[in-house]
Amino acid sequence: MISRLLLLAASGGLLLAACDAGEGQSEQDAPPVPRTPEISVRVVEGYADLGGNVVDLALLPNPQPFLGRGVAALDSGGFAVIDFALGETRSLEGPRVGYLATAPDFQLRGSPAPLIVAAGGALASPQAWVFLVDDAELVEMPMDPIAADGPVRALCAQRATEALIDLLVFTDAGLERWRVSDRGQDRLAAERLDFTPTDRPIVSCAGVDGDVVGVSETGVTRVLGQTRWGLSDGADVASVERDDGGWAIVARPSELGVSVIAPLADEVVVRLEDGLNAPSASAPDQIAASAANFGGSFGQGVLVVAQGDRVNAFELDGLIRSAKSAVGQGS
Repeated sequence: MISRLLLLAASGGLLLAACDAGEGQSEQDAPPVPRTPEISVRVVEGYADLGGNVVDLALLPNPQPFLGRGVAALDSGGFAVIDFALGETRSLEGPRVGYLATAPDFQLRGSPAPLIVAAGGALASPQAWVFLVDDAELVEMPMDPIAADGPVRALCAQRATEALIDLLVFTDAGLERWRVSDRGQDRLAAERLDFTPTDRPIVSCAGVDGDVVGVSETGVTRVLGQTRWGLSDGADVASVERDDGGWAIVARPSELGVSVIAPLADEVVVRLEDGLNAPSASAPDQIAASAANFGGSFGQGVLVVAQGDRVNAFELDGLIRSAKSAVGQGS
């Protein structure tokens, strides 16, 4: 089975270069549209029968690489925790949530406490958990009451440190920015920082190099605040920060793959091919990515995609190096 991804570059001019190139030219004068480069990558690991369909994915890297984990929120409620080192998953009980955001380096009272914040689904208000790495368990953390101005349509982390996580929370009305932090109290502090109206509902988001990439409910994907749109058929978006810039990756079920947005606004189609022991997702609609060391085949980062109750994992660094070579950026 082969599915497709698309790589694009994301920095200050994200998604604009291709749109602006032909402005002001007649159809006869316009240069021919260059063929979009294509590359292919194989599934490294596959995880199936998770107990429900995946509604969101998140990654929790760890200073000890083989302790890094993936977390999938399931439409049946609860979570599936992915152990990349052992190549297996573990089911954890929990509510039915719609969206996940993580702060892998978060600390409570100076001790490591990887944090997961969830919203949407059956949750009346956002909820937080600390991930206990050694036990692979989630412990709910009390949090100051905070509510969005309407149902949450998308949630993502704009910034995550040892002390706080800044969240982008989208409703039908617009973008709310929240901050969750530890102030030494018996519950996490939560506050609303500001609000920005949006011209259309956003259902997935990611922070990339200080920009915010959003996917609308009709699949249109763009950098918010820009007047031009890029892709027209997105389903989910993730981001990853590397030494060569911030990259966004957009799931595109109609393209049978994902699109990656790279620092110079270059687009590359990535074909996802079956691995030795796992078929590739035919139309992935959920994704997450991290450049952190997860050990083994994922020592230089991991890309995970989901379709239904199945998750595929790909080696990230090789994928991006191949994409850069395909558009002449070198390694």
